Amino acid sequence: MSIAAKPFQIATINAAYRTLTRTGGTRRFLVADEVGLGKTIVASGIIQKLSDKKVAAGGGPLSVLYVCSNLAIAKQNIVRLLSFLPEAERKSAVATVDRPSLLSTRPRPEHERVHIYMLTPDTAIATRKGQRRDGRLEERALALVLLHRILSLPIRRLYRSFQRQAGSVSFGEWVRFYRKQDGQGNLGGGNFRNEFRDALRDVLGLAQGQHLPPLLNQMLGDRKDQDLVAACRTALTIAALKSMGAGLVIFDEFQRFRDLMDDADVDGVSDKDEIEAIRSRSSARVLESIRGCPNSDGPALLLLSATPYMPYRSRSKVIGQDDSVSAQSADFFDLISFLAASDKKAKTAKAMFLELSEELRKGDFNSDRAQLIRTSLMGILLPLMSRT
Repeated sequence: MSIAAKPFQIATINAAYRTLTRTGGTRRFLVADEVGLGKTIVASGIIQKLSDKKVAAGGGPLSVLYVCSNLAIAKQNIVRLLSFLPEAERKSAVATVDRPSLLSTRPRPEHERVHIYMLTPDTAIATRKGQRRDGRLEERALALVLLHRILSLPIRRLYRSFQRQAGSVSFGEWVRFYRKQDGQGNLGGGNFRNEFRDALRDVLGLAQGQHLPPLLNQMLGDRKDQDLVAACRTALTIAALKSMGAGLVIFDEFQRFRDLMDDADVDGVSDKDEIEAIRSRSSARVLESIRGCPNSDGPALLLLSATPYMPYRSRSKVIGQDDSVSAQSADFFDLISFLAASDKKAKTAKAMFLELSEELRKGDFNSDRAQLIRTSLMGILLPLMSRT
């Protein structure tokens, strides 16, 4: 059953659609509102309009990447996101795999208008802080099979390194299964293997002309098995996300993983700390693959959030009340900078808020200066966010 959007939700859908389709813009938009006011309905309306536009232009189905903190919640919300489709068609629009690294092992969605994929950062990003880097048994078996296909020479200890703590029987069954699938062309074929190889070389920091086997032997010799497995999982994810070609990425309750909004500091890592450099490059490349770059052909980004929410900066430390206000303000202006892809706009907005607060403290709520500042602020913020 289709869920009809209310007038205020339609207004938000239209505002977001204008920003997400604006030529030359960053195509990033935030919908922030109290629980129960229909952010998922708004997201569904945006998907519908974007898919209609792409199909009408002859571009095929719209690929949507839905990023959520919990797979169970994601599966529930996807039903609502696809409410504009006839109920009988919705299943064919949803990918059955629950993490991008295994995307090549399953059939893709077949719907003619929209394909939707799920991603949870804690299971999809091997280098995310606090997460196990060796992943699932199936991921390691798949990475091992692809590695064997792209390497010219066998490497000792590689099989055991990828088996990790898994039983030899279960791991061996998965390896044999993926070898058979690869032989039948069911793992994305040569194109996917090439994407995997290129992503792995990039993550490991190999320059053109440098060969992969010596570095793998070195990492295994230095007992960096887990870091090698994590790099291969990362390469699987990058290759899969590139092949997915998402036109829209939805970050639901985005503040739960605000670290995905920050750029990884690749240049700040010492050349001597090779493993930290690999981890930093891994994070940076996965972020690029998920969210693309502003002002490019990458995906449009739709951020959803209930309000109010705990500022991201205050999650990492205990701070006093005065500092909390400061952190919340800093978090807000960082968000403006991300949405606009412009530190300059964020600084301009901050200066305007300070000027407006001066007028409010004077009690001049309707002064000409206050109204002018308010109008200028709306000019910056309305193309970036909506609180219906």
